[in-house]
Amino acid sequence: MQVSSTAMILSSAFLVFSYLEVAAELSGREIMEKKFQITKQSRIHNEHTMILVNNKGQERVRKLTAVSLLQPNGVDSHLLIRFQFPGDVRGTGFLQLQHSAGTDELWVYLPGVKKVRRLVASNKRDSFFGSEFTYGDLLLPVVDTFHHTFQRREKLGNDLCLVVESSPANPSIASEYGYSKKVSWILASNFHERRIDYYDERGRPWKTQEASNFQQVQTEPARWWANRREMRNLQTSYKTIIVFDRVDTRRTVPKDLFTPQSLERG
Repeated sequence: MQVSSTAMILSSAFLVFSYLEVAAELSGREIMEKKFQITKQSRIHNEHTMILVNNKGQERVRKLTAVSLLQPNGVDSHLLIRFQFPGDVRGTGFLQLQHSAGTDELWVYLPGVKKVRRLVASNKRDSFFGSEFTYGDLLLPVVDTFHHTFQRREKLGNDLCLVVESSPANPSIASEYGYSKKVSWILASNFHERRIDYYDERGRPWKTQEASNFQQVQTEPARWWANRREMRNLQTSYKTIIVFDRVDTRRTVPKDLFTPQSLERG
């Protein structure tokens, strides 16, 4: 038993060393490409809790379900989110159709007015239903939306990370997302983001997102998921915590689910 445990520890250490050896040779863009790819699950259903916390520590709790499906090009994902609780937001829905070769489609459904409304690209910088996450934070944009520069290797807690600075590829993208730059701490072990610092259009620190409680949800190819995310607004002291209560990557996803008509039907 002792020999087996020792072998496992040595094997794990070798894998980490191998990751670091590979990571040391990568450019900022290559690191972010790996980060992009490991989040691209073929399909996923999840149930999650969103906790909105104001600057006085007061909380509002919301329950949501979400479904996403990777498209045949292996780059774009379709995402549908629906609020289940509390009653005043139940049935509210959001639909995002990624188009790497063009402009993403963003749709919202508000049951109070029984209407589906399409959002314009500039809405990506807006708050996602009162949270500290924006619409643009929900699905990663294609890598070349930003220019990426490797900065350094740095430990975050016990995690060795690769730090990459990302700036918008052009002024239009900066306006669309509302960020002048992002600084990401990418785990050397699996290339998932551990932390992201966001800067507003004036270059001031705006928000910090931390991801934790990772699980591998797909093996071939390897795909990872963070079961907890926390976004803190450094300018207002508000924060939003998202905890994933259930994640299912095996359940079938109907292709016709991702339409404005489906969003409205509920």
